Amino acid sequence: MKHQNNYSISILTDKSRLNEIYKLRVEAWEASLSSNIINHQKYPEGFTDEFDNDSIHLIATYADSNKIMSACRVTFFDSLNNYPYVGIDKKGQFPISNFSLIGRGVRNINFRFKRLQYDFVSLALDICKKNNIQYATGHAYNENTYMQNLMLELGFNFYCEMEKENYKNLEIGFPGKLFIADLTK
Repeated sequence: MKHQNNYSISILTDKSRLNEIYKLRVEAWEASLSSNIINHQKYPEGFTDEFDNDSIHLIATYADSNKIMSACRVTFFDSLNNYPYVGIDKKGQFPISNFSLIGRGVRNINFRFKRLQYDFVSLALDICKKNNIQYATGHAYNENTYMQNLMLELGFNFYCEMEKENYKNLEIGFPGKLFIADLTK
């Protein structure tokens, strides 16, 4: 998917490039409110988790370069057992199978394009639909009202508030909001 702003978004097909994304995550989080959680001191080789190898990674590059400037991922789940958040099934009607999490969105601090996140989430939703995923979920930090509004614009509904205690990995827990989109409609 090529854009007028001279960047392209695509699915990462070369898994040997995942290390570039791991390092970009640390770079991005160090320049954010999350710098105390994820930084080069804690993750000198980049930040990864148990979902990266089985996820679909989306990347943005400049049209004339192959360097990954921004990324996000889509992870499919067939049960709540592996989902990175806990206690959310007690907060309301939550899917128990055949759902996804769209997340880990990061970008180089100098790579700013209007609608970049819109393009990522739109492509991620298309991927979910093509894989017959019934529900998509996404998390946005409390301070990221742009992402919260974008998710609403793209058909997500607010599901619940997320506290640090809702993370299986408490070391990277950050309060925010969880959104859910019904893809069966």
